[in-house]
Amino acid sequence: ANNLTPWNLVAGSSEAYGTEVLLLAANDISNADFTFTPVKFDMHRIFVEASSINDQTFIIQLWGGTGIFSAATYLTEVPYRAAGSATESVPIDIQMSRQAVANKIWARVKCQSNGQDLDITVGVHAYVG
Repeated sequence: ANNLTPWNLVAGSSEAYGTEVLLLAANDISNADFTFTPVKFDMHRIFVEASSINDQTFIIQLWGGTGIFSAATYLTEVPYRAAGSATESVPIDIQMSRQAVANKIWARVKCQSNGQDLDITVGVHAYVG
C-alpha cells in the first residue's frame, strides 16, 4: 500500500477477467509503517497510473481471503473508463468491508477490448480495531 511501483492488471479475452494479481499479502498492513498496530484495514482508493487503451471501459474487482485466490471472497468492484487522450489523474474512491490484517487482497480486471491493461496503485485505511 505504501509503494509507488504500480501493479499491472491485464484483461482477458471476450470481456473475461484476466489473471488475478496479489496486491496485499498477509500481514503487509500490520508490518507497514503506522504509528499504531493495525488490526483491520480497507482499501479506499485506486489510482490508475496508465492504461493501454483509451475510450474503453474496464471493471476492476477486488477479492480478499487468507488462502488462495480460488477460495477468496468477492469484496467490491469499480468501473473505470480511460479518457480520450490520457488516463484520469484523480483517484477512484471505493468502498469495501474491513479486512483482518492477515487477509490478502487480489485484483483483476476485464475490458471491452481483449488483453488491455491498467497500471494501478492503491490507498489503504488502517484501524486499531
